[in-house]
Amino acid sequence: MILDLSGVPYIDSTALGALVAANVSCQKAGRRVVLSGVSERVSRMFKITNVESLFLTF
Repeated sequence: MILDLSGVPYIDSTALGALVAANVSCQKAGRRVVLSGVSERVSRMFKITNVESLFLTF
């Protein structure tokens, strides 16, 4: 699943939880969540919450 986050300036814990849940569902199906257009602010949130390794980004 590819998600374009280029229009997302920030992310809260609810959205982060939804992304993690989507990643778990995709992994069960043998797939991954790929994120594109991740802003610096969103990227920092991923690092702070230690979930950056769950997603491929470009």
